[in-house]
Amino acid sequence: MGLRTLLYYVGSSRYGYSLYMPLAALLMTSVVVAPQLPSFDFTGLPQILWSGKYAIETANVRFTFGQEAPGRPTVRVDTVMTVKTQDKPFTGRILVPRRRWGDSQSGNPGWNLALTVDKASVALRPISERGTMNVRPSGVAEYSSDLAFDQQFQPRRTYVIRTQVTLPVGKTGYEGKERITGMWVGGEVPLDQFQMSFAYTQNDVFGLPTVAMGDATSGTGLSGSLQIGNSGSFVRLANFTPPGDVITFRYFPPALD
Repeated sequence: MGLRTLLYYVGSSRYGYSLYMPLAALLMTSVVVAPQLPSFDFTGLPQILWSGKYAIETANVRFTFGQEAPGRPTVRVDTVMTVKTQDKPFTGRILVPRRRWGDSQSGNPGWNLALTVDKASVALRPISERGTMNVRPSGVAEYSSDLAFDQQFQPRRTYVIRTQVTLPVGKTGYEGKERITGMWVGGEVPLDQFQMSFAYTQNDVFGLPTVAMGDATSGTGLSGSLQIGNSGSFVRLANFTPPGDVITFRYFPPALD
């Protein structure tokens, strides 16, 4: 548009004059603010690497919203995954995602989480001392400092793997008014039954939340699966192929900062 976008024409040639005003003066009361890139920490479903033959019968994720202090919302994330092995024993490395979305200065997350296999606690270790950082298509920086341990799997057995962690809820959207959390869902084995549930009250979430895949802000086939009730919402899918990406949950709080 060039100069024409900076000028506003007022007047008429029949009076022998033309008046141009800077368009910026007309925008003084309407400042355009770019959306804030998402900034939040998240974990994910455990993944079994170096694996033998097995099936994931159920994978359930529950997000329970609360407040560490007024204006400081948190979410407790509980995962329960049921794994059924087949005919041969094998050693599998169980990897637990520990991720952060932010900017170039955010750095790798260093928080810990609890993990059990058949109710026995397991000591996790970082798979890398330095972690990694990649820039996603949206421009947000994704930091990874995943945790892992090695597990002996016996044949024809069912194992229950549980994780739990409490994290601050992140911010996104225009002026960072929208809230965001999520879960990395990856792995090579389809999930026979997959459910994500979100427990909250009207003091936590205002209006209708959305779920989305990856960098998308809504939709991508998941929002239509979101069932919403008075005390929360959930997504339940059968024969779900892990997307190898984060599934986000976005909402507005009752009182904006």
